[in-house]
Amino acid sequence: MIKNARKCVVSAVASVGLLAVGVSTASAEPAKKAEVPSVSLTGSARMHYAPSPQDQVHVSFNAHAAYPEWGQDPKPGKAGGVVRISHAFTGHPEVSGWAEVKVDCVLASGAVAVVTGDVVRHSQHFSGWKNKRVGFTVVDAGRTDQLGFTGPVNDLDACFGKAPRQSPAPFMLTQTGGFKLRNHLPPVH
Repeated sequence: MIKNARKCVVSAVASVGLLAVGVSTASAEPAKKAEVPSVSLTGSARMHYAPSPQDQVHVSFNAHAAYPEWGQDPKPGKAGGVVRISHAFTGHPEVSGWAEVKVDCVLASGAVAVVTGDVVRHSQHFSGWKNKRVGFTVVDAGRTDQLGFTGPVNDLDACFGKAPRQSPAPFMLTQTGGFKLRNHLPPVH
């Protein structure tokens, strides 16, 4: 009887020891880091420019942002990237040109993104764009994406400016190519 009691005690101590090791092993695993809300817009497309459909208008995006303080009063985190736009006016090479925009804001809701930035480089014929602001609205609609843009202007605020004005509704459709929006920004309630 004493022999059986010793076996039970040894067995119970061993079980508690294994349980303790299991608990300490489980708590030693690193906790998964919470994903920082983020958004990116990439891709390149030739756009249908309704005022002159034969013109060659190309836009490309490599824009991204992270928002570590997302919520009721979101604070912009790190935004960056480049947008390139070119416009070859049919029959008017003397005004055709290109511009490169340094991105300072990317926001999204669903399949719609807004991107703003400053013109940092441009061709000779787009010299009026120097140091101006440009805003883009993109709808990632699958086969035929949409784009709207404003600029170049002086008074376009970034995402959370005093009077946010980014860009108009998308009014151009892609003809070739397309854009890819990766939206990991949760809804703000």
